[in-house]
This record gives sequence, C-alpha cells and structure tokens, in this order.
Amino acid sequence: MKTIRIGLITTINTNIGDDFIRDGIVQILRHVYGHADVRFFAINKHKPFSVYPMWHPLRWLELLDHVPRGQATTTLVKTRASLLLHGFGGSHFDKMDAIVHCGAPMMWPGCHRSVWATTLWEHVVARISPRIPVLTLAAGSAYPWENQPDAIMDPSDAAFIRNVLSSSRVVTARDELYAGLAKPLGYTIPTIPCSAFLVGRRFTAPPADEQDVVLFNYMPGAGHWSWGQRIDSDRWMATAKALIESLSRRHQVVFLCHDQNEYEAAGYLNAALPRFLPTSIESYVALIRRSKAAVTNRIHAAVALASLGIPAISVGTDTRMLMLQPIGVPFRYVKDPQIGNLVEELEILMIRRGDERERLIALRDATWSQYVETVAGATSS
Repeated sequence: MKTIRIGLITTINTNIGDDFIRDGIVQILRHVYGHADVRFFAINKHKPFSVYPMWHPLRWLELLDHVPRGQATTTLVKTRASLLLHGFGGSHFDKMDAIVHCGAPMMWPGCHRSVWATTLWEHVVARISPRIPVLTLAAGSAYPWENQPDAIMDPSDAAFIRNVLSSSRVVTARDELYAGLAKPLGYTIPTIPCSAFLVGRRFTAPPADEQDVVLFNYMPGAGHWSWGQRIDSDRWMATAKALIESLSRRHQVVFLCHDQNEYEAAGYLNAALPRFLPTSIESYVALIRRSKAAVTNRIHAAVALASLGIPAISVGTDTRMLMLQPIGVPFRYVKDPQIGNLVEELEILMIRRGDERERLIALRDATWSQYVETVAGATSS
C-alpha cells in the first residue's frame, strides 16, 4: 500500500474549535487518498520552527523564547536567521506529499506580523510549493464588525496574503469577506462552509427524544477582543444573565465551555447551572448531541452543533461570525439593539428544529461533496 505523507498547518492544544477544523480536513484527505496509507504530520503554526527536526540549526531558535530579551528583538533574530538558513531546506515539510493549511482566520489587521507569516509561509511553504501541492482550506477573516474593509489597505498584509494565495494550488474561503478581499489581489476563490461543519459526519445524529438541554456558551464581552468598538462587557453579562433566567423557566440550561476562563466566567454568571469543559471531540459531541438548541459566543460551537443538525444562535464581535452565513446559522453583533430577543428567536428555532435538522444535514452532505471534489482536483495532478 502506498504511503501518503501530509503536512498540516494548524493550531494544537489551544482551542477545540481548531480540532473541529482539522478533523473535517483529515476526513476529506483520508477519503480522497482512500487506497493509501495516509499519515499526517501536524505543525503548530504558533511554534513555526517546529517544522524543522531537532538537529536543524533553525530549530535551536526556539531556545530564544527562554532568554530574557524583548519580544521585538527575539522576533528580529529569528526572522534574520530564518532568512539566512531557510534555503538549505531540511524541514519536515520538504518530505511531504502535500501541505494543507487547516482553516482559521488568515486575514486580519496586521496579519503579516503573525509568527508564522515569514518563517513558516514565506521561508518554507512558498519555497516548496512549486514541487509539493499546497492547499489552503476554510480560510477566514477577523476584522472588527463595525469596520469591515473593502480592500486590504496595509501593503505588508497584502503581500503576506498574496504569498499565501500564490503558493496554494487551491484556496477555499469560509466567509464571503475573505473571498471578497482576495479579488482585488487577483484571485477568485470559492466560499465553502468551514470544514468544522463536517465533524458531525463521524457521529450519528441524536434522536429528538434524547435532546433535553439548551446550551449556553458564554465569553466575557462576547468574543476574544473588543476591537476598539467600545463593547460594554457588563452589558453583555447582564443580557446573558437575563437570557439564561428566561430560558431556565422552560428548559434545562447547561454551560458549554471551551477553556478554563470560560468555565470560571460561567460559574460567576450563574453558579447554579451545570458547567462542562469537554477536552476531546468525542466528549464534546457526547454533550452537544443532548441539546435542543444553543446560544454561543464561540462561533465554532455553533458550527459543531450545526454539523449534528442542532440549531443555534451566535453572538460575536467580529467578522468571524460571517462563517455562519454559508451554513444559514443566525448570528448577532453583541451591540445589536435587538439582542434581548434571542430567547424568542431560539424558541422559534426549537419549534422548527425538525426541518432545520434536515436542512443542516443535507447541507453538510453537499459541503462534503464540494470539499472532496475540490481537494481531489487539486491533488490529482
């Protein structure tokens, strides 16, 4: 049996949402290379020099993280060393049959300053892309909701994004903003729902009589960052408390948490409700398959729920919410004056959840077919 080695650019041990993205992509690749022994080599993009083996001089640069220097100085030393030595090769990716970037935001203000932009993308991926197919799947945007750009204005950001697009044999966007911002750079790319939407394919859809809870995923301020939009965290907390109180009159409400900070914040919000912090896809699905519906701040919580046919409404602060648009999952900006109507909207979704389940599962299957066709076409030549 032929062995196929695939390098994955991803995020590891940070957020289970990244695991959902990667899981969907792994499913696709295993299917496309169905008659081969497919082996994956995942690189944490937040530790870009891990793309090199331990003997490689560039791997030794990780030791600088433990030296008491300023971050700017450390980054400059790493970048210059990488510039001098990357041309000699020797990375793990040089031995792969394909490289796949697994989703996540790839466009945001200052994206060229990410730790992986130069040392991983420019010095490794771009260098080997002429001989090894590179696929960028489920790429997204992250811009302030109140300041969504029509074009990439920062020349350095544009250069980084153009490098990604030109190095990739195929690119798919998970939101229309990413696809729209790529057009002025000379690239027309398809929008396909995030690969995390495929995670539910590995599990049986839950029967309605076993769905007995409403999930609430809470983040202070409704997101990772306020983006200078003067988001009132106290107001969102008060709104969340009121929503939970209203939902609890008719349903069993349970907190779904993605990290320890959310777990602690949920306890502060309402200490009487059960809190769960799943640490694996299997334990996560075991919890969410019990739910009738959900309110989420984590966008990928809503995507995972949708992959099992379960309706949700998301509340957020930036354009990552746009990844829900191709799936048809409703979302609200946290400063929306109608945010207090979420309970009524959720009740309507629960009344119609049978029809919504059928729609979501059918869309998930169509999304699977889109990805398989796209990836097969990009890796066959």
